[in-house]
Amino acid sequence: MRITHLGEALGLPTHGVAGEDALVQATLLRYAERLPVRKAAEALGRTYGLSMTPATVLDMTDRVAGWLRPEYEGILGRIRAADVVYVDETGVNVDGVRHWIWVFTTGREILFAVRKSRGEKVLREVLGEGFGGVVVCDGGRSYPDYTERLQRCWAHLLREARCLAEHVEEAVALSEGLYALYRCVSVPSGDRPPPGLVGEARAGVLRLVGGPFGSE
Repeated sequence: MRITHLGEALGLPTHGVAGEDALVQATLLRYAERLPVRKAAEALGRTYGLSMTPATVLDMTDRVAGWLRPEYEGILGRIRAADVVYVDETGVNVDGVRHWIWVFTTGREILFAVRKSRGEKVLREVLGEGFGGVVVCDGGRSYPDYTERLQRCWAHLLREARCLAEHVEEAVALSEGLYALYRCVSVPSGDRPPPGLVGEARAGVLRLVGGPFGSE
């Protein structure tokens, strides 16, 4: 391998005054320990004797983000190509302003996105306009605005069915049926579903929703 910079040969940084270890530590202090840039700079000085300004720490984390960009793009591409993506979002304040942390996961890949919006435009931004997989989600309104290929999250579905059964008598059978169906289709992680399970589950759902329910 040809070395093009003397500092590289000596293990010194080729840009700025901080080496890779310092850049990584600054990033961990900022995001793993959740320290403001001023406190992260103070911690670097106190622990390693590094004289850093808050602006320098911010620049260091930007450089690390640049290193990780190819890996981020790879994760994003694999999520967009997945057959099934699990999506959820929760509120968080950023500098006192309401934002949303979105998480997209396939079981192997996890991608986080912090956005001001909770709407479908985030789904279009992350998953793209041509996403052909199934989105597993809660009952948020942004999801059906984005795609019809939805699977309701079992945790939400079972909890809501149980709550409904506590107030409406004829919903008891529906709740019990959903719990039985869930137990039937639950397959240990990594195992393949037995033959015919999908068809049986679909038939079970149709029986449940086709019941003679009178309450609206």
